[in-house]
Amino acid sequence: MDIKKYGGKHSEVVNLLYKKGIIDGYPSQMDRSDLQYDDGVDIVFRFKNLTPKKLDEYADMILLAAFQEAERYKEYRYKFAKISVAINRTAKGRKTIEPVLTYTAAKHSDANVMVYGEEALGYDLPEDEKRRPFLKNKIEEILDIADRYQPDKTVQKVKPFKVISMVIGIREGLRSDEAKNRYQKRKEAQEQGTIVGRGGK
Repeated sequence: MDIKKYGGKHSEVVNLLYKKGIIDGYPSQMDRSDLQYDDGVDIVFRFKNLTPKKLDEYADMILLAAFQEAERYKEYRYKFAKISVAINRTAKGRKTIEPVLTYTAAKHSDANVMVYGEEALGYDLPEDEKRRPFLKNKIEEILDIADRYQPDKTVQKVKPFKVISMVIGIREGLRSDEAKNRYQKRKEAQEQGTIVGRGGK
């Protein structure tokens, strides 16, 4: 699977996030041919001091950026997203909460659904499904961190977290046997020094 290079051109919303100081540089793209059971690309956004207040303010722009990046690879089978959050723990919290929590939006063939969920689907999921697997819902969960953990006094009241990064994963959706054979051939070629890693910005 080949990386689609930016060629120095980014979307309006990505440019705005950069100019506003929300992202620490433009997104990078990582070749994931190292995967044993699939092939793909990871698009990585690194955030700059993205506190709860800023996340609330820029959530819609971040969601739009995620959608647009995933949509660039719309011909590939799966898209998903992961957001990593550094938790500002109290002494009590250091015993019970990991320093970095990851919130993952489940993979979907449609970038719009992966990001916006029920809004894109056009219908609501059953009420008994307590967790929503979409990126919009994951950002809502992150914004709820203080309400979830502060009653136990496990996170700091002021700036309870900071968002570190967001990864948009694109996967080709290979069958496991096909992916495994491709992975093995790549590995053998790399050992023989005949493959140069694919990269792109």
